[in-house]
Amino acid sequence: RRTLFVLRRPVERFASTASFILSMYSHPRHAGKLFHNATPLSIFRWTARQFEGCASSACRVARINGAYRDAHRVVFWPQSFFLGGDATVVCHDDDSADSRVANRDRVNTALGA
Repeated sequence: RRTLFVLRRPVERFASTASFILSMYSHPRHAGKLFHNATPLSIFRWTARQFEGCASSACRVARINGAYRDAHRVVFWPQSFFLGGDATVVCHDDDSADSRVANRDRVNTALGA
């Protein structure tokens, strides 16, 4: 039995990460938390600061874990951190998934991309 690994472009991965964080942390129960009332741009800048100077997935994971203690921090981990063992890489054409494309475009527009 092999593990299937879907590889996405970083911009697509960031769009889904930002969408998840924005939908989860916009709720009033998260007031005072790091990403409460965040924007895609603020999430992008925070992530870029965490990854600055890192050349490996292990470094990026350690930085995220040190800066963000919430259980949902795994959404920020690089895809390559999950790849290993008997994994089979599958390329995914995100453009064929209409709802994901609309979400990605909304996040990219908010980032000015």
